[in-house]
Amino acid sequence: MTDFEAAADVAWQVYRLVRSVPGRLSDPRLIFLRDFPIGSCDALAYATAAMLLGRGLGDWWVIVQGDGTRWHVWLEWRASDGSTLFSVDATAHQFSETPEPFVGLGQTPTARRFKEPVSATRFSQLAKSWPRDAELALLHHVREHLT
Repeated sequence: MTDFEAAADVAWQVYRLVRSVPGRLSDPRLIFLRDFPIGSCDALAYATAAMLLGRGLGDWWVIVQGDGTRWHVWLEWRASDGSTLFSVDATAHQFSETPEPFVGLGQTPTARRFKEPVSATRFSQLAKSWPRDAELALLHHVREHLT
């Protein structure tokens, strides 16, 4: 079991930092953040999961699900039976039905929209090719400012 209060605190710290990046954009690899939160779910999930793992708050599941035309990425902490106990979906508010990021108990509301499972992988088991330059640049930025 992980400390969900501490995990939520880390998730919100990462979110607040990332939300401030477009106003002071200096790394061209972070240009995708100019439309934040649109198009940044995978990079934000990657950076948040890395920070959670690095702070001893567990090896979170990186969830990728689709809706038939696109996909969305978020984090989950799951029970041994596979049920979702806690979710971190810091870009949920890019969708009209979710007014703000979701960091809380149970499954993110966006799971109702993105119902088609693509993958569910523990952060530590992601393919080495999964993070692109954007994810790595954002993680570097987060570590530089939050460590």
